[in-house]
Amino acid sequence: MVLYHLHLRKRIHLLKEKYPHPKAFVRFIDNLMIIIAIAAPLATLPQIYKVWIEQNTQGVSLLSWGMYSLIGLPLLAYGLIHKERPLILLYSLNLIANIAVFFGTVIYR
Repeated sequence: MVLYHLHLRKRIHLLKEKYPHPKAFVRFIDNLMIIIAIAAPLATLPQIYKVWIEQNTQGVSLLSWGMYSLIGLPLLAYGLIHKERPLILLYSLNLIANIAVFFGTVIYR
């Protein structure tokens, strides 16, 4: 996703694309990204439920969720630096979800 964003930024500076884009399809994709940024972290909810509500950490990798959390920090910084709302939303929500699983695993293991 980051590589695509870099490509997009280069293209915007060369072509001076307008925002919102005059083409309906591009506007649709721009709006879809906001929905995806909210929906993607929801995929972690079953894992959060399993760890926090059922207090079952069997099969949950502490190393993986710790790495997901650490990797989320520079990704969030990238979105903040470039002031890209979909990226900021996606990486913020992902970071919160990943940290919830990580600390729940630490507590209930």
